[in-house]
Amino acid sequence: MLDDPPVPNDPEAISLFLDFDGTLVELADKPDLIEVPADLPALLARVANRLSGRLAIVSGRSIADVETHFDCAALTVSGSHGLELRFADRAEQRGDPDNGMDDDVRAEIVRRAEAFPALHVEHKTLGVGLHYRDDPSLKPDVEALADDLAGRHGLTVKKGNHVVELMPRACDKGRAVDAIMAKGSFAGTRPIFIGDDLTDEDGIAAASRHGGYGVIVGDRMPTDARYRLDGPSDVHRWLENLVEGE
Repeated sequence: MLDDPPVPNDPEAISLFLDFDGTLVELADKPDLIEVPADLPALLARVANRLSGRLAIVSGRSIADVETHFDCAALTVSGSHGLELRFADRAEQRGDPDNGMDDDVRAEIVRRAEAFPALHVEHKTLGVGLHYRDDPSLKPDVEALADDLAGRHGLTVKKGNHVVELMPRACDKGRAVDAIMAKGSFAGTRPIFIGDDLTDEDGIAAASRHGGYGVIVGDRMPTDARYRLDGPSDVHRWLENLVEGE
């Protein structure tokens, strides 16, 4: 069992990367049903201030989707598993929604998903998520469907917590960490990546490459993370401890 992460005593030397679903907010049966704690935006603002702006949200959701749940305009945000990136100062923004999935491909995914009534299809800015939380036994069938569609249309499969996502190629959260770590005050610091899902392993690996480490949220194993927190409420407490010395 992994230990809880220590609270850094040198906040001027670290950067922090946070996943969204399952890390900052509890997972819900459907993506649009998540509930953002009322005090979370203020807490993240305090953390960003404590770290002189070196806080980034790295989500599988699109940036536009994240922004429907809380105001993150003052934060660096990466969406769509690294395909979108917007720095807090708005000096640079990457990610073109026109490079997303073709409408004909989306239609085929929806049509084939109809074979599984319990499957929930989520349309994202740059891809499609297939959620099987309502019937976990569908996992092998949904993964096989996704692998087939990916092979036929040149897509990437992202497997997560009761979800399989079909995305354009060359997307992973590690690339987002690499890009952010090359910019401004992030450069030369020690990154900490906190996330719960399999797709967060790319971010955890990137943090390690840059001299930092990862923190897994929940009990998913195996993982390359060095430390562990039980759930979003524990992440919030860790963040609160981080800013206590501000």
